Amino acid sequence: MVSNFLSAPTTLSSYVLAAGGLILRAVMPLSLAACSQQFLTGATQTTSDSSFVDIPEWHEIAIAPLSASTGHMGEVLAIKEISPNPRQLVSIGADGNILVWSLPEGAGHIVSSLPSPAQLAVFGTSKALISWTSGLNISVACVVGCSQRWTLTRLKSRSTSLAFHDNDTAVLIGGADGRVYRWQFLKESDALTIKEREKVLERYIAHQTMVSAVLSLHTGRAFFSADWDGALYGWLAYTADDQQGEYDKNLFGGRFFGDIGNYFRAARPTDRGITSLGLSSDGSHLVVGTDDGAVEVWKVRGFEMLARSSLHNGRVTGVALNSDGSQTLSVGRDGRVVATHIIKDPLFRIQANLLPSKLEVALTEAVPNAKGVSFLSSGDAIVSTTDGHLGEIRLPKEKLPSRALPPVSKQIGTTSHDSDY
Repeated sequence: MVSNFLSAPTTLSSYVLAAGGLILRAVMPLSLAACSQQFLTGATQTTSDSSFVDIPEWHEIAIAPLSASTGHMGEVLAIKEISPNPRQLVSIGADGNILVWSLPEGAGHIVSSLPSPAQLAVFGTSKALISWTSGLNISVACVVGCSQRWTLTRLKSRSTSLAFHDNDTAVLIGGADGRVYRWQFLKESDALTIKEREKVLERYIAHQTMVSAVLSLHTGRAFFSADWDGALYGWLAYTADDQQGEYDKNLFGGRFFGDIGNYFRAARPTDRGITSLGLSSDGSHLVVGTDDGAVEVWKVRGFEMLARSSLHNGRVTGVALNSDGSQTLSVGRDGRVVATHIIKDPLFRIQANLLPSKLEVALTEAVPNAKGVSFLSSGDAIVSTTDGHLGEIRLPKEKLPSRALPPVSKQIGTTSHDSDY
């Protein structure tokens, strides 16, 4: 399968990797000062009543008036397909630039820039929103279509992961302190009393170590979290009851709301920890990437593990499921992108200790510096890298023999001491 990395038309030199004819173009570093459009730098809340905030849905972005770009300077933090026709996606890099990409042309354009570089970032699921961290502060703003911006400054723990929740009306925050926070940013400006301000920022307590990933279920009521000890939890938000949490009481007191959490811990073996989570768009299946190179698929209803396979030599840095949960994508520090089909294991009821399904490898592609991966609506894959590239990989519809790749040295990011923390 041919993988084309996206770049605006330039005269930059290019080279071809022997494995798979992967085309990779060099990326010219961008200067923030050269960006023609600066991101919103307004007050923490720009409206006095959240009910009047009109946040648009994702839609096609007109690229004609935007400045061309060849990519990000530094790691790509998040990618999001915003239009299947014409095919467009947006990306945000550690450089703070938000780019819109036209996939047919492979051309990037600068939509706007954050006021400062970001450490973490995530795009809204259906709304044209972005949330990002800068130091200990967490901000939310519209990418296009509105001028509102909200900033959370009272969280003292370092954020380790972000996800939008509840129809993009709240942000889930994984904390280095082992807690999960849920910030209802739209209610921030309406919270006048101490009780109201406490409920705007909720805390969920169960993890015994640093939270590694958070993820929202498409229904808006539930979400998932994982940590570096390998614990995986499913949660119901405090507002999931019929009264939307109106009569909950803060059992802990202090700056943040904390009631008795309604959660369930998954029955999974202890390993080196969970690094990444992904969810099918229909909410039926969950995919888990681990620190020791394994990929797991879970059935959300019943919280049951369906399949597990060691696909990478070292840490898995990104995972994804297709719309119906029948295919997985994963990328690891070994520089490989792996696509699999989830098939039923015929030996499940015959041989002991087997899972109901197995992951059948359909494609293995070498992508230098790859870190993130996602399915497109076309069924193909989009890959992001730590050096600012985006690449599209055409996936086979059926299993194909994987190409042989050079072995990965155990000394490069794959030893038992491999950790970012």
